[in-house]
Amino acid sequence: MIWVAGNREGIGCRLKCLVSVMRLHDDYRLYWEINDRLQCDWSNLFENNILVNKQIKKHVESRQAENLQGTYVYYSWRWDTTEREREKYGRKYFDYLYNKMPKPIYDGIVKQIDKLIPIKYCRDEIAKYKDKFDENTVSVCVRTWKDVRGTDKERPFHYKWVFEHTDEIPEKSKMFLTSDNEKSIMVFRKRYGDDRLIYYPKRTTWGDFNSIEGMQDTLIELYLGGSNSKMYLSWHSGFTEAQWWFGGAKAETIEIAPYKAVL
Repeated sequence: MIWVAGNREGIGCRLKCLVSVMRLHDDYRLYWEINDRLQCDWSNLFENNILVNKQIKKHVESRQAENLQGTYVYYSWRWDTTEREREKYGRKYFDYLYNKMPKPIYDGIVKQIDKLIPIKYCRDEIAKYKDKFDENTVSVCVRTWKDVRGTDKERPFHYKWVFEHTDEIPEKSKMFLTSDNEKSIMVFRKRYGDDRLIYYPKRTTWGDFNSIEGMQDTLIELYLGGSNSKMYLSWHSGFTEAQWWFGGAKAETIEIAPYKAVL
């Protein structure tokens, strides 16, 4: 049986889907669609040669791959788990657990992430910008969802929720800021000043999903965001969760805006 990771959402959800399939199945492939959520080929981001062939691609696009003999597609953004794992740990879903993830599942996810190889440009940029961090640097990963207004994914967002946490960060600590919205850099610069902020310089604009350069910069941020010892991150964002995992899956996490605040 060939298992295909077929999620069509943003890069965080796609990578969670792919790593899920990699963890549970030896024979796996990736379906990668260019759409309004991501305007970039897989080969512009990663070196791994795992894309589906033309026959499987045709069936995935028609959502009939389950009917293609020997092929099954996993579409979900959630961490996939076995029935035995769900019974053992008494959970249906395992998303957003961070350091509370059961160790066998945690170890399996980390092992598969290590197999993914970003293109050389991204690897070099990740290594270069990690040198800007020290033991006092913290990551602030802000997902505003401003790019999905008018859809079922739209969520209320207020910077005051972020500041309730970041105002408590000691002044000696610099903040590495990532966000999906251009306004974030302006409000953080105004509140904290340039001396306390580190952010990856964009070749296009913040939150750009519509160019190869924009998506490469986003991938670089995805790896950098979780590489500090502490992360302040948006509640229930697939991208900020992916930042934690792809940054090393060790950072202490402080989630911005509890469940009651976004209802």
